[in-house]
Parts: sequence; C-alpha cells; structure tokens
Amino acid sequence: YDALRARLDTLPVIETHEHWCGVCPPDENLDLLALLAGGGYYASDLASASADFAKRARPGLFPISPLAEYLTDTRHHSFDQRYAAWRTYHERTCHTAYTRGLFEGLRACWGLESIEKKAMLAAQERMQAERNQACADRTLARHGIQTMIVNTDLTAVMAGSLPYRKGFARFVLDLPQYHALSGEGSVRKPHLEAALNRRIVTLDDYLEAFERFLEQAIQFGIVGIKDQSAYHRCIAYANPPRAEAETVFNRIVAHPRDSLGTDQVRPLDDYLFNQFMRLAARRGLPVQVHTGHMAGICNEITKTNPAHLTAMLELHSEVQFDLFHGGWPYLGEYLFLGKNYPNVTLDMCWANAIEPLYSVEFFKRALQTVPHSKIHGYGGDTHLFECAVGYLILARDN
Repeated sequence: YDALRARLDTLPVIETHEHWCGVCPPDENLDLLALLAGGGYYASDLASASADFAKRARPGLFPISPLAEYLTDTRHHSFDQRYAAWRTYHERTCHTAYTRGLFEGLRACWGLESIEKKAMLAAQERMQAERNQACADRTLARHGIQTMIVNTDLTAVMAGSLPYRKGFARFVLDLPQYHALSGEGSVRKPHLEAALNRRIVTLDDYLEAFERFLEQAIQFGIVGIKDQSAYHRCIAYANPPRAEAETVFNRIVAHPRDSLGTDQVRPLDDYLFNQFMRLAARRGLPVQVHTGHMAGICNEITKTNPAHLTAMLELHSEVQFDLFHGGWPYLGEYLFLGKNYPNVTLDMCWANAIEPLYSVEFFKRALQTVPHSKIHGYGGDTHLFECAVGYLILARDN
C-alpha cells in the first residue's frame, strides 16, 4: 500500500469534473466559518445533522439551512457565537467523508490540524493574507492537477463575463437547459436567437439555433457535453416520434404565458435529448452523464439508477458516454454498463468523497471486471481549490 500510495502522488492528474474556473481572487475579509457553511457538500451534512437548530430544515440542491444562515451572518453574530454553534453540529458529522475531504484540503493547503478555535482563527488569518491566484496555482500544481474539465455557465464564459484560468480550465456544454423546455422563456434563450439571427418560432428553428450555438461552443474549445437531468427527472429516455415532440413545442410557443409540467413536456424532452446525442456523435463530443447520488438534501434516488440509460447506450452507440459519480449506490448496475458497453467509461468524480468504502469496493471489483482504460479515477466536483485537493487525497487513498 505504501509504495503504491507514494507512486500515486507522482502521477499527473486530469480533473474530470469541476464547477469552478480556476480563478481565486484574494479576500482580506474571508470568514472561515462562512466558508465552511457554504463549503460544498460538507454543508449538506451540516444541514442534515442540524434540523433541531431552528426546528426546521429546507431541502434543495444547495440547502441553505438555518444553521448555515447563522454561520454566514457575520454582521449580527460574533466569531465566538458562531464557532460555538458550528462546533456542536460539526461533532455530529465529523466522521463523514464530506467532512474528511474538506478538512484534508484545509490541512494540506493551510496547515489546519485542529478544530480548536485558536487553530481555526490562525488558519483564517493565513487565508485572508495569502489565499489568492498564485497560491491556488501553486497548490494545484504541487498536488499534480494539470487541468480540469469545468461545468459552469458556458454562455458567460464565452461572452467574457465569467473569468477563467486559460490553459487550465476546459469546458463542457451544460445540456439539460436545452432539452427540458417548459415555457417560452426556456425556448427563446437570447443567445440561441442571436446564433440563429431570427426569432425562434418552430421546432426546426430551435434545432438549428442549438446546432449553431454548439458550433460556436466547439470553436471556443469545449471538450464535451454534460447532462445532469437526473436531478429533475428519471434518466430513462424514450425515443418518441417527432410529431409528438412538435405538438408540445408548438403549444409552448403558441401559449407564451403557460408553463407545462414534467409529464406534459416529456415527449419533447426525450426527442431533443436524442437529437442532441446525434449531434454529439457527429461532432465527436463525449457526453458526461450524472448518475446516482445528488448534491443537497432530500431528492429521490431511484430516478438516477444508471441502468435507466441502457436504451440510450444501445441507440447512440457512436457516442462515448462517461457515467458519473460511481453510480452511487448502484454499484452492480454501474459495473455492468462499464464492462459490457464499449461506448461507456466509468467516472469516479465526487464518489471518492461520497463514500470511501464504496469507492474502494468499486476499484477492487472494477479491476477484475472492467478494462482499466475505461475507468476515470478522480474528479473533484467542488467550488473550492481546497476541496479539490482534499478530495484528490481521498481518491488516492481509495
């Protein structure tokens, strides 16, 4: 173990999935407790463990729990008050991998070895003084991270309004917003109509507008497509006839003040997804697909089972699908798809910090079932470089 683990520290890393663009502006007012309260997935565990803080907890993709609101309210509550509240609930979740990943990162980046208040304040002071772009660049390089594939607001990046670290951040096109259409606003996106250079009226207009925008994105340098529809719907896509999809599309544009429900728009949603997979095949773009566990708290897991994708893998055999997050908790189905479908790779991004034991079991079983060239071992899926480093440490350990 020691020899293999040491060798892993020497290997260069391509991060398969991130949400930040490699940019780290200085912040002389950085508050460590506020950072922890919004520090990605650790915040989800705090929300899950602190329902009694205010006798309520609100579900959502990015849960803003009463505890998180309290910890980030630096105007009305002192550090001492917020620290006392944080420590109570941190001790309920201190053994989870989310916690370990974040605090491994804080240790590796800032030398934080203790959660005592004095140590926390010392780390906060260092971060206020030293946390900047040069620091982030050095830290990522020291841990071998050479580039990362980023899922963020691509239109803002392309327009120049969202800064990114050139030569380091590579981007994917975020797909669900283009096939999960429910009203006129979701159809007539300004950047699509700008690409088309006319008003979108018909389904053909919409498909042409998307293809033109996709071409612009390819010219910009995207390296793939990302779909995380599992957050909102079952990933079992059908292959409906165009007529059904067009009927839904025509209703949307003819009644601009209506908003349709999930079941009502399903034929259009499924049809567009299939059309976009055809474009991906034609353009040679791999497609990253979210499967398994979802960020935040309170969601329905069965809709994310990677086995639901089987029909799409069969139908679009020319598309290279990269299935995310270890399919947690659907290990058997996940391994089956990687083993049996030539157009499937298995991506352990985020999974190493969801459940290390599951990840270890995956690596053990995958080594004897799946061609190892089809396994991507690490992606951070974070918003902080400290988390990216901490999750990488977990991935190497696993």
